Amino acid sequence: FTVETIEATERQILTDLKWRMNPPTNLRFISYLLRLLPRWSNAGSAKHFAQTKSMIYEVSRYLAELSVCVSHFSFSYNSSTVAYASILCAMEILQNKSQIPPIPYEARVNFLNTMAETCGIFPESPEVRRCRAALKALCPEMFESDELPPEFQRADLVEDAPESEDEPAGGKSSPVCVADHYSDSPNSRRKRSRTSA
Repeated sequence: FTVETIEATERQILTDLKWRMNPPTNLRFISYLLRLLPRWSNAGSAKHFAQTKSMIYEVSRYLAELSVCVSHFSFSYNSSTVAYASILCAMEILQNKSQIPPIPYEARVNFLNTMAETCGIFPESPEVRRCRAALKALCPEMFESDELPPEFQRADLVEDAPESEDEPAGGKSSPVCVADHYSDSPNSRRKRSRTSA
């Protein structure tokens, strides 16, 4: 093959894909959408807010990662819808758990209103309802139990919530994600390319 043939083929592939090579993922949308979660004020609110936001992020991240394993989600829902439904499910899961203080009603309503105004996504829309139901079907025990699953009872998730808005909740750690573990290893391609330059 000549260079021109390869370039023409690459250009044709990119044109056919309409240059959609790096779309936002469910996890990226979760991070963006949680920035709209309003801070609440009450006794100990700074730590409570950070802990709650961290737990919402971790539980919604877990649900979004589970959804990747089911092709129905990829073909039926936008990434933003899966992210929003995951956040709503996480809020529902955490609302009655004894390990986490409840999310104030006003903060929850403000978040839902902000989402409707800025993104045009409503919790009662048929698409969001179907997506939430499908997420609940993936792990019904999370919704039925009064306690958090053991994966989310780690002290670093509940006690050491991040202060930075850039990492809205929980840093890179996830109960189910191993990609971060491997990308931080010394044999990682990403690390080698950075250190060799």
